[in-house]
Amino acid sequence: MKKGKKFVTGVLLIIVNFIIGKIAIPLFAVNSVIGITLYLLSWFMLIVGLFLCGIEGLHYAKIYYRQLG
Repeated sequence: MKKGKKFVTGVLLIIVNFIIGKIAIPLFAVNSVIGITLYLLSWFMLIVGLFLCGIEGLHYAKIYYRQLG
């Protein structure tokens, strides 16, 4: 996979991670097994997404936070 595609895939996984994580928390109250499963899946997606973003993602994050401050 090309470097740019890995980065974009990583960012998409991180975004989907937040969406699934927000869905899993209230779902936990209804069905704990499904809620926990989705929550763990979202953490797995976050870790894979961060791995795929790698150093390039860290570079963009530093630029972004410098612009904020």
